[in-house]
Amino acid sequence: MNWFIAALIALPSVSLAWLALKQAQAKGVSHAHSLAQYFFFVALFLVVWHAVTRTPLQLPHGLATLLLVLSAIVTVGANLLIMYSFQHSSNPGLSLALFATQSIWITLGGIVFFGARLTLGAGIGVLLVFAGILSLHFDKKSADFRWAWLALAAAIFGGGYWLLTKAVQVTAPDLGPSSILFYQSIFQVIVFMAIGRCRNHRKDFALPVVKLLAVGGLIGAFANFMAVVAVTTAPNPGYAHAVIASNALMTLVLSRFLFGSSLRWKHLFATAAIVAGIVIIRLWS
Repeated sequence: MNWFIAALIALPSVSLAWLALKQAQAKGVSHAHSLAQYFFFVALFLVVWHAVTRTPLQLPHGLATLLLVLSAIVTVGANLLIMYSFQHSSNPGLSLALFATQSIWITLGGIVFFGARLTLGAGIGVLLVFAGILSLHFDKKSADFRWAWLALAAAIFGGGYWLLTKAVQVTAPDLGPSSILFYQSIFQVIVFMAIGRCRNHRKDFALPVVKLLAVGGLIGAFANFMAVVAVTTAPNPGYAHAVIASNALMTLVLSRFLFGSSLRWKHLFATAAIVAGIVIIRLWS
C-alpha cells in the first residue's frame, strides 16, 4: 500500500483512539491503567488478525530486538506525557497540536539517519509550526501552561519512537508492521500495569471502561497498524507522520462536542498553523 494512502487512512482513526483514552480519563481512570487496557486490546486484536489471516507473528533478532525494546520504552514516555497533558489542557486537540511537532524531529532524524534531504519548503513549514506554538504560548487566558510543556516533551519521545520504529524496519525488513506493533504493545501493557501497581492506583476495570477501551483498542490497532505501514515505507518517516498529525484539528473540534472542551478561534487558527506547517513539510520536502 502507498505510504500516503496509509497515512490518510490512519488520520481519523488515530483521532478516535485518542478520544477514547480522553473519555476514560474523564471517567477518572488512572493514566497507567487506561493505557494498559488500551494496549492490551491493541495486542489482542493483532493476535486475532494474525489468527484469521493465518500469518505467523515474526520474531525479531539481533539489533532489531534491541531497537524494538528501545522504541517501546520511549513510546511509554510519550504516551504517559500526552495523557498528563490532556489532564491539564482545556482541549485535547491543543495537546495533540503540540504533540504533532514530533514530525519536525522525525523529519530531521530522517535526514541524519536515513539520508533524506531538507528543502526550502520544509523550512517554511517549520516556521509555521513554531508560529502556532508561540500563538498558544502567549494566550493569556491559559493560566496553566503545563499541558504545553508536557505535550512538547511527549513530542520528543514520540519522535524518538517513530525513528526507532523506522530503524527496526530497516534493520529487519522481514519483520512486518503488525509484528512490530504487537511486541511494542505487549511491552507497554507490562510497563503500565507495573506503574499502576507501584503507584497504588485503584483498579479501574469497571465493565463500561473495559468496553470503551476495547473499542478504542480496536480502532487503535487499525490506526497504529496503518501508521506503522506509512512511517516505515515513506521515503522520510517525518512525511508520513506529518499527514497523520493532522488528526489534531479533528480532535480539537470533536472534543468541543464530546467533552464541552474549550474551543476559541485563536486555538483553531494556532492549531491550523501547526498542522499547515507540518503538511507543507510533507509536500515540499
